[in-house]
Amino acid sequence: GVWGSGRQGAYGAANHFLDALAEHRRSQGLPATSIAWGPWAEAGMSADAESLAYFKRFGLHPIGPELSVKALHQAVSAGETTLTVANFDWARFTPTFTAQRPSPFLDGIPENRREPEQPGSGVETSAFRAELAKTPASQRHGFLVQRVRTYAAATLGRTVEEIPAAKPFQELGFDSLTAVQLRNQLNTATGLALPATVIFDHPTPEALAGHLRGQLGLAGEEAGEGSVLAALDKWDAAYGTGGLDEAARRRIAGRLRVLLSKWDPAEGEADRSATAHDALESASAEDIFDLISSEFGKS
Repeated sequence: GVWGSGRQGAYGAANHFLDALAEHRRSQGLPATSIAWGPWAEAGMSADAESLAYFKRFGLHPIGPELSVKALHQAVSAGETTLTVANFDWARFTPTFTAQRPSPFLDGIPENRREPEQPGSGVETSAFRAELAKTPASQRHGFLVQRVRTYAAATLGRTVEEIPAAKPFQELGFDSLTAVQLRNQLNTATGLALPATVIFDHPTPEALAGHLRGQLGLAGEEAGEGSVLAALDKWDAAYGTGGLDEAARRRIAGRLRVLLSKWDPAEGEADRSATAHDALESASAEDIFDLISSEFGKS
């Protein structure tokens, strides 16, 4: 119950009662010592392989019975009332425990006062940046989505195909520990300093890739070329679905040639007469009268 009651809610509540009882007895001048134990090796209710593996994931390693008994003797001899005895890997435990919110509870631990790690700047970061730079702007969002899915799959021990881009990380099985692990991989690869809460703030691979795009300074770039190319893809798909008669197709083709002439003047000069001819051929009587009116004014 010291740092939470995951998997042992009732047990944690009972231990808190014993802590309060020890404090009450001490206030009455009576002896009492209540110890919050980390997992024991070889003995105890968490000595099975599954429980030990679970605790190790969060940075809690088992302590041997002999060392535990020695700690108990020292606590009682020193007149301690309540204390915690556990074998912590602070580098793993603290980022996990504070993944969703900071914790003043851990600020007094000397190992937690180290300078925070700097964002990645090594070989992996350089390789990631180089590959991203070679990717066409219109494909960079997809590149980032795929990278997020790849790192997420590696974190969970799954295949990329099992990580849909639109599925929330928590539904995929991410918890505070794996959230930190994924964040660390992304920081190393990108050189960014993402917070431990990044997958909770951007809860799907698609959303997280969009956040990375912005943090890497690519959002404006892709909003230009990427959005235009995406629109062209939609036009192309609509044109090929059928349902358009010949006259409609000719009108659309004429419009596209006009647009092309704006983007590529040299191409436009070569096609200008053909464009005008096709436009007149496909124009309705109303279109012709509108053209005459705009050019010569109303009679």
